[in-house]
Amino acid sequence: MRDPAETSFFTTVPTALVGEDAVVLYVKESEITDSTVRTLGMTLTAFMPLLPKEDAELRGYGSYVLTKAGELVDGMRAFWFAKQRSPEEIATAFDSDEGLRQGIYWPPVLNTVVTAYLLAYDANGETYVASIVWDFSWTRKAWRGPTKVKVEYFASHEPFVITVPTAMQDEGDFFNYGIGSMTLPPCLHGYLDLYVDIPESSRHPAQTFERVMLATSLTNWPDTLVIDMEPSFDRGIYILKVTTAYKPY
Repeated sequence: MRDPAETSFFTTVPTALVGEDAVVLYVKESEITDSTVRTLGMTLTAFMPLLPKEDAELRGYGSYVLTKAGELVDGMRAFWFAKQRSPEEIATAFDSDEGLRQGIYWPPVLNTVVTAYLLAYDANGETYVASIVWDFSWTRKAWRGPTKVKVEYFASHEPFVITVPTAMQDEGDFFNYGIGSMTLPPCLHGYLDLYVDIPESSRHPAQTFERVMLATSLTNWPDTLVIDMEPSFDRGIYILKVTTAYKPY
């Protein structure tokens, strides 16, 4: 049993990385002052002078760095220390897995928009534009089937900076041009500048309509797409779970 009079002690805890431990240093609350330096990233060697007593065994972990501080456990403050990792180690997944996932929607991708003017004759035999037919061709059709995904796990001694992945945000639009209208279904598409020129006739004057549609964030399916980034703190180290989807075809 631990001596209740102890002012500090430590234990090692296996991390998510096989063969690697973290150090949990417990310091009695009454021994900690407001001036006690507790900077994330400081080495255990730099932290040891703040302890009420030195621990020779603890020196073997001197290069470990502080990853989390301040948790109160039974009157003791817990300080987590873990191996410091290089940028290359942080950027390399320590574990990964591949499989299939349902529920990932891949929107259709617009290729071209083609219009056909339908003409008619009025009572006097004059021609006029009666309506316009819109034809959409698609580079890719929507996909709702199973998608191959890869799940990777990364480890760091400091919190990960999370960037928001680019999303496949499909967008539709509505174009009213006087004698009719066109609805573009939600899809990925490039910059669109659509014109409708209606010549003068007995039914209507000459008219020109224009509709500009800005490109969507992605204009085609990427080969791979990060769909989720989930950070966590697990047994002394920061873990980032990254899920990447591969385009279906």
